[in-house]
Amino acid sequence: MQAFQERDVDAIADLVRDDFAEEYTQSGERIRGKHNYLSVFENISAMPSVLDYCFTLCGDLAIAERTFEYGGNRSYNTAISEMEDGKVKRARQCFAAHFEAPQWRARWVERM
Repeated sequence: MQAFQERDVDAIADLVRDDFAEEYTQSGERIRGKHNYLSVFENISAMPSVLDYCFTLCGDLAIAERTFEYGGNRSYNTAISEMEDGKVKRARQCFAAHFEAPQWRARWVERM
């Protein structure tokens, strides 16, 4: 969470595998590969503030429940991550509210 809030690209790069994949269930997007994930991360125009979070790790499964704030609006999120060799291999982000896939990240994602 610290690396995310500080926009520490190098720290984030150390946390994910080269074959990393992440899905945003509400917007129907999938990001494949560390390069694409880091490109999305680096191009987020305004990082949300993390208001609260709970993180649980059991074996190779990690669950994060988070409350974010984007420009005065709250967003509730659960992330389910599969770990391999101490790094995140796959993540699925589930947001409480539906949202449309933003056009700015289309070149790094595929539609599900």
